[in-house]
Amino acid sequence: MNDSPPELRASIGRDVLEMSITSALSLLALFLTDILTLTYVSRLHDEAMLAAVGVSGAVALVEWRFLDPIVGWLGDASASGGGTRPFLWLMLASSVAMALTQACAQLLRALGDSRRALAVLLVAAGTLAVLDPLLILGLDLALPGAGTAGLLAAAAGGAAGLWVVKRRVGLAMRLHLKRHRRAMAGFARRIVRISLPYTLGNLAMPLAITFMLGQLAAFGVSAMAGMALMDRVLQVAYCLYFALPSALVPVFSRHLLGDDPGPGRASVMAAVRLVVVHGLVVWAVLLVAAPALAEAFALSAPARALFETLCRVGAGAWLVIGLDFIAVSVFITLDRAWWITLFSWLRASVGTVPFVLAGAERFGASGVVLGMWGGHALVALASIATATLLVRRARPARPTVADTGAGASPDARSLS
Repeated sequence: MNDSPPELRASIGRDVLEMSITSALSLLALFLTDILTLTYVSRLHDEAMLAAVGVSGAVALVEWRFLDPIVGWLGDASASGGGTRPFLWLMLASSVAMALTQACAQLLRALGDSRRALAVLLVAAGTLAVLDPLLILGLDLALPGAGTAGLLAAAAGGAAGLWVVKRRVGLAMRLHLKRHRRAMAGFARRIVRISLPYTLGNLAMPLAITFMLGQLAAFGVSAMAGMALMDRVLQVAYCLYFALPSALVPVFSRHLLGDDPGPGRASVMAAVRLVVVHGLVVWAVLLVAAPALAEAFALSAPARALFETLCRVGAGAWLVIGLDFIAVSVFITLDRAWWITLFSWLRASVGTVPFVLAGAERFGASGVVLGMWGGHALVALASIATATLLVRRARPARPTVADTGAGASPDARSLS
């Protein structure tokens, strides 16, 4: 795979590293909004509230009518029952504003303006950092305060994003359909060719998480609280992994689609090394930091046992899952996005249900989560093998929407 000159491999490695770190920092700014909310809610010393914050991310991706059953999983008769439902409604509303924030950041990143893209996301994080303690603790609004802070922070990020994009690219508030109809139709077809299979694939994960949470809820609110903390730790620890598709697709498109296969393979190997090194470092850090984190978030004994077990064992599965994000980037770059749909639904079905049930039966609460992660890692191995074959067989191809990353026009490359 490394049949390129050392100087070229070093240059490609720096390119992969720079793009990955920049994208990861932007994503980390978003994840920190969740971490801040969880931190302040934990100071209320109510594990039911802590669990409610951790179910909310999955709820935002299912229909509104499922809110009542999910609140029931948390125990509506608990002290936090009255605040759980408003919190979840507010978080659902904030997801719309946060989608706008993300869209603006992605547009700026596609233009090569990563600094302003990061600034837009930092507006949301900074707003939450101010409002969370004020509303949750200062005004004693508890969960509704957390939801309100999240909604206002997302709205601030969206407003900032629109303002920056308007100044940066002259975003028009009115669209002349007749004048731009043909161009829009062409762009729409190219975007849909990538976004449709990618979106269909993304629909699978919320279902897998919802099923896992349903099984985990049977072990009580302490298990849900432990998972809520684990979820936030994963977001921070593996934000580099989550950022890989947006970071790697522009890099891969410059090298995998060229006449010489060497640079393309070198870029993939640079990404693999980054994932492996990062995964091993995170695993070591989690082994050391897990007890202190459990203590800092005031987890009860059952929640603490779950959290520390996931930190010790689960990081191994996540190293393999991290490599799967590289495979996703390869599928997008080579215009094979339907592989993403296939493997996503395999993960959500055969890679989730039997492993979660078996894990719950044999190992209890920790087995529920580890079962899902283990099943996903096995499916990831098949995805990685498929992507490897595609890279080895890669030939020069006509430019696709992947050339600019996230659906931007190929002309945008001249602006970056």
